[in-house]
Amino acid sequence: MGRAGLVLLGFSMCAGSSSAQAPSRDIQASIKRSVQDFYNWYVPNALRNDIGRPAALALRERRSMFTAELYNALDNDFKAQARSRELVSIDYDPFLNAQDPCEHYEVGRVVAHGSNYLVDIHGVCAGKRHGTPDVIAEVISKNGKWVFRNFRDVRPRSDLLTELEALRKARSASSHR
Repeated sequence: MGRAGLVLLGFSMCAGSSSAQAPSRDIQASIKRSVQDFYNWYVPNALRNDIGRPAALALRERRSMFTAELYNALDNDFKAQARSRELVSIDYDPFLNAQDPCEHYEVGRVVAHGSNYLVDIHGVCAGKRHGTPDVIAEVISKNGKWVFRNFRDVRPRSDLLTELEALRKARSASSHR
């Protein structure tokens, strides 16, 4: 193999390995700890019947856990629903991807996704952990903290930000009629 071929081979090996690298154990542990801490706080609140919408409580009390984009999209969705008698917003818990939450949620696998990380969140109902994730949290590092950027649904291959944007557009279109 000529010199140019060796350089090209070396470049392609480096380029390929950077996208396939798993997060370091330290990064995985840090992400898992941060996300699990959120769920340990959030789930007991989600199970309460006296606080209204638990996700709105999370936005108020844990605002720093969300990117501005996600916070604003959820906040706008909740405000739109508060102004309407009809269902015009998401009708499930966006952080659990459920209408009837389990009593506990556990963080599972963490994988790199570009500069973000995807975190499997498994419900534990009646003492049994779900085999597949209920939701996948997408986190990024911001100012030395892990924050939620989005939440993905594993079954229909959808995500919260896309759904919130579609609902916003539908509300806008119906208000112009």
